Amino acid sequence: MSEFTHVLIILAAIVTNIIAIKKFAYNEENQPSCDNYVFNTYLYVLLLFLIMSIILVLSYNNIGFENIIHGIFSSWFGFISFMIVYIALFFTLQSLSPKRNQLALYITWLGLIIMFTILMHFPIKIAHVKGFLQSAIVITLCLVSAMSYLGIKHGDYLVKFDWDAYLGYALIGLILTYMIIPFLGDIGNMNNIYIYISIFSLIIFCLLLLSFNKQLVERSKTCYEDNNPNYPLESIKIGTKIINILQDIINIKSRLKKRA
Repeated sequence: MSEFTHVLIILAAIVTNIIAIKKFAYNEENQPSCDNYVFNTYLYVLLLFLIMSIILVLSYNNIGFENIIHGIFSSWFGFISFMIVYIALFFTLQSLSPKRNQLALYITWLGLIIMFTILMHFPIKIAHVKGFLQSAIVITLCLVSAMSYLGIKHGDYLVKFDWDAYLGYALIGLILTYMIIPFLGDIGNMNNIYIYISIFSLIIFCLLLLSFNKQLVERSKTCYEDNNPNYPLESIKIGTKIINILQDIINIKSRLKKRA
């Protein structure tokens, strides 16, 4: 299938998705509605990934775009600057009113989607070149579907306490371990160690996604339209977890292939 055909299919899906958002997520006064809160959130999640997909398709062989990414992540200054911009955009998205600042809200949301795309450009390309992108996406969809279903339907039974903080501490520990390992010298099979780190990270993000879906249901019950629901923000929070799940699966499959 040609790039042009891919783009047309994704564009058609984006238009269909926007029509669905307009129908279900907005009321007659053109303001975000609390009705269908969970469904609306996932319409935005789908739109987020459709936008990412079209950017990834268009930038796949774009040397200029890849040089920009190399420039960002080839130095600590570039990486720290990228993270500062990401955090600034996230808190801006959190502070904007969906009722009074819709244009600014969607521009900020789009900025975060572009940053997601920058982060995932090379992992997606590597998985595609190595021939396991489709299987990685299928595994991700299965895990995301399972965690979302469990969180939405059985969250009260499964999540008995607020475990997000503990999972956050575990994630910080994993990140520090990942950063320290290169300075420890020869400690055996480094490839296997990185596989274990990715597996633990995958478990953490799956549990965070399950917990978030439970919280999503709770927010749907307390939503009131004078304080309009911020679906773009909800979609970014879910999207972050899904992207990390996909990233971990790509890392695991890539390193298993290397080990073989």
